[in-house]
Amino acid sequence: MGTLRALLQRAQFWLPGGYAVGGLLVLLQFWQQPPDGLANIWIFIYTLPLALLGHWLWPGQFPFMPGGFHIAHTLYFIPAVLFISAVLWLLIWGVRRWLATIK
Repeated sequence: MGTLRALLQRAQFWLPGGYAVGGLLVLLQFWQQPPDGLANIWIFIYTLPLALLGHWLWPGQFPFMPGGFHIAHTLYFIPAVLFISAVLWLLIWGVRRWLATIK
């Protein structure tokens, strides 16, 4: 049990941080692509839970953001990655807290 707690303690910061750094790499790759239909596929895949929620709530083109192609997708992607990173942190924090109550 102690090994699991130590692993979760490290993962609480490394997993969300790694996800955010991966998001930066996806965003940099996206900005190098021409604005065609396939340039944003990795943005969609990387934020799949939120992208699917957006497609379910607002059928049609997603995201609805102002600006040009790259700006609009960036305005969606950065908050989405930060939100998913925060949710990962909270999930691991909750599991660590739950494990602390178990003797």
